[in-house]
Amino acid sequence: MGDVRMLQLLFELKTRPQYEHDKLLRFTDVMCIADLKARDPTWQWEPHLMLTALGFGGGDLRMNLVAAVHRGNVDEIQWLHERSYAMTAETADSAAAAQRPAVLAYLYAHTTARAIDEAAWGGHLPVVRFLHAHLAGGCTPQAMNGAALRGYLDVVQFLHENRREGCTPNAMNGAAARGHLSVVQFLHENRREGCS
Repeated sequence: MGDVRMLQLLFELKTRPQYEHDKLLRFTDVMCIADLKARDPTWQWEPHLMLTALGFGGGDLRMNLVAAVHRGNVDEIQWLHERSYAMTAETADSAAAAQRPAVLAYLYAHTTARAIDEAAWGGHLPVVRFLHAHLAGGCTPQAMNGAALRGYLDVVQFLHENRREGCTPNAMNGAAARGHLSVVQFLHENRREGCS
């Protein structure tokens, strides 16, 4: 187990016509298997083996990133992030839900101002709160616009009470178009942007 040369040989075999459709040489589950093995505390994270697997394809890395977040494995998250696997609102939300402060700290150190916008659009209030408290940058009016459009009243209220970026008339327009009456009422009573 963990033999990089053997894994490379198996990937090479898969490229040959006679083995192209061989069900025994499927590699789409390589990352999932690695993830399951990672749950065993005696198994060591093997970056060279994973790099080989990633180089030849296979696995849903978003799921592995979320699983790494739930385990609180900052080294594994850093390894995936360094190979350009995006930290999404889902990733940060998983870290907040799993109460992994070390992971949240890593994510916040490697995020941009768009992170609050993305978290607000997804209705991830715990992530919006964390980023608001820790992120040096701000967000854009798109944060409140998106939260309103999708009916996340709690996020709209938080942004209204804690941020200065505000929104545009698109916030009320979007909330009204989607039937989010409580959001429309809140915006009407508390914001000056109005609607068109």
